Amino acid sequence: MALQQTYELPLTPQPIIGHAELELSDGQRTTIHYAQYARTAFQAQVVTFTEATPLLEWCRENSYHDAINGGFFLRSIGQPLGELHVQGQPLPFVPFDSDHGPRRGSIHVDAEGNIQLGPRHVLPETPEGDLLQAGPLLLHDNDVTHRSLRSDPEKFSQTAHQHDADITAERYPRAAIGCNGQYIWTISADGRHPKDAGLYLHELAGFMKSLGVESALNLDGGSSSTHISAGQLLNKPRTDYEESSEGFPIYNAIVFTPRTTPPQPQLVK
Repeated sequence: MALQQTYELPLTPQPIIGHAELELSDGQRTTIHYAQYARTAFQAQVVTFTEATPLLEWCRENSYHDAINGGFFLRSIGQPLGELHVQGQPLPFVPFDSDHGPRRGSIHVDAEGNIQLGPRHVLPETPEGDLLQAGPLLLHDNDVTHRSLRSDPEKFSQTAHQHDADITAERYPRAAIGCNGQYIWTISADGRHPKDAGLYLHELAGFMKSLGVESALNLDGGSSSTHISAGQLLNKPRTDYEESSEGFPIYNAIVFTPRTTPPQPQLVK
């Protein structure tokens, strides 16, 4: 008798949430927060806001429980820095001032909510679903791409003038997304505090590798870092001068919702 495999969705899927106090190589410390989502139980999407809005406020108003801030943006004009597509539609954006811009790390979310992380040029040229360009890639195909402070394969130091600072040069509050064949992780690191030094990119990459992440993408950091899971703000968003209990205004985010149908088989890169 042939056995037929069936698929049952969890009734109330829940992420696995964790926190870690990481001791760094020079004796400083920082607090890291992570949420782990089973690919079979959760789907993702990219959302944008018509005006800068704290992510926790937006989630509560729209009944979302799991989200992390998205890509870079220019506050002065409210446009994304790097390519952005939502539901198959390209949105206005400011390109990176770098020859490496078209190859910088991105996340593609297909029409079924499955994510793929990789250099922009390996993802669909005209994507169905969502695409958000950020970077740099921290891991790709199970290989750490940022191994030291001097690592900068996507030449982000060349475009520091488009950011508040050179994101490769110092420890900052961070936000990132990672995945392997079974799980998706959202990660944040606190910073800008005597007890929270923040992280260099290679320190963030190393921590994500230790979780079992195979591909990972750095997202907008600093005061934009906003990490929500199970309806709670996990991290401590800070500027150089203040801490916010709800997070600071941003323009786009990645959200996660429980699946209502089984995911289709896919090739995960």
